[in-house]
Amino acid sequence: ALTPDGESAILSCPEENSIYKYDTSTGAVHIIAGLMEPGYLDAFYVSRFRFPQGVAVSPDGKWALIAE
Repeated sequence: ALTPDGESAILSCPEENSIYKYDTSTGAVHIIAGLMEPGYLDAFYVSRFRFPQGVAVSPDGKWALIAE
């Protein structure tokens, strides 16, 4: 999902159970969530996903919603 300002795209990677941020101007990719191991965990600095399938970004760009 593209952020409202168009500067980034938030991407899910089901094979790696992770969420990435892609910088559209530089092409840099950074992992922003997930431990690359399947599971379910929702904590302050740590999260786990089991095959995340989709991403939506809120209209203000402050939240990313992940579908598993």
